[in-house]
Amino acid sequence: MPQVDEFDDEDIRGDAVESDSDSDSPKVYRIQEIPSKGLGVVAAIDLVLGDLIVVESPLLLFRPEGPTIPSDLQLQGAF
Repeated sequence: MPQVDEFDDEDIRGDAVESDSDSDSPKVYRIQEIPSKGLGVVAAIDLVLGDLIVVESPLLLFRPEGPTIPSDLQLQGAF
């Protein structure tokens, strides 16, 4: 079995996160301790409705093994 590095939440606590795609983008949020709740995501800048906060690619993609629903039936709301 492959070895997994030990996770240390001290590495992320209080750090602001910036977009991987644009290093000039502002740090939008940070992860910090919330009293009696644990770690939480807190805005690092003023946000307005519609602001993009996070963009991530899927970690895992797969196709179902069984039959699929034809797209024309999906659009009609049959399923």
